[in-house]
Amino acid sequence: MLLPQKNSAELAKLFAQMLEEENYIEPETPEEFAYYLEINKIPKRSMDDLQAWAFYYAVKRDSERAIDYFKRSFYFEDPEFCSNYLYYLILLKKFDACEEALIRAVDKYPVSIASITKLQLFFAILKGDEEGILDAFDNLIKLKNEESDYYRFLKAQYLAFMQNMRFSGEMLQLIGKIYQAICHQYSFITYPKITFEVDEEHGLNAIIFALKSEKDVMLIPELNGELADRLSQLEQLDGKVFTATFDMIRNL
Repeated sequence: MLLPQKNSAELAKLFAQMLEEENYIEPETPEEFAYYLEINKIPKRSMDDLQAWAFYYAVKRDSERAIDYFKRSFYFEDPEFCSNYLYYLILLKKFDACEEALIRAVDKYPVSIASITKLQLFFAILKGDEEGILDAFDNLIKLKNEESDYYRFLKAQYLAFMQNMRFSGEMLQLIGKIYQAICHQYSFITYPKITFEVDEEHGLNAIIFALKSEKDVMLIPELNGELADRLSQLEQLDGKVFTATFDMIRNL
């Protein structure tokens, strides 16, 4: 297998797409040898160089080396490289490591970056940080892009859910811990998005944990069964009638 020669930015884009599509480089294949030859033409100096190497190791399932290269994103002024590092940690279900890196990212980029702020929202919900949730929503709305109205709607749905259910931040945190436990228990692609859905007419109040990969569709009934079983054991949620579910990603 011969590959047309690519520069580091092109290779980074190629490997990133392969990771997105779960198209991994399998060992002892012609593809592995071809990609090995191609990546070794790339030095390790520029941001694009390092990002190409990071994604290369990611699609080889060598997470330790991939993380080592992704970490170097903090040496550059490029929020996209930094975001790629954070989202890779989520893919690996390294929630604590991602939260620590997220703190560094927010400190480095104090002006809201959409991809980073979305992760702030995700972790604020997991932690039951009500103030942090509202701050993240407001920062996403203030970006005034094509997603602003969408996040304005999601914020309203969140507030309606919390009011209808008389939920506290502590209750959200308990659910967040269950979500993380299920992520570690089952093999599926983690996607950092949690939304709330309220339908007053039909009495619906729901928390939705997003799934992105079509390969995980068949797992949804089992995930939801585990989620329901774990939630039923929480005394703090006695009398709270709501829906919690894993579902395929909606909208953005």
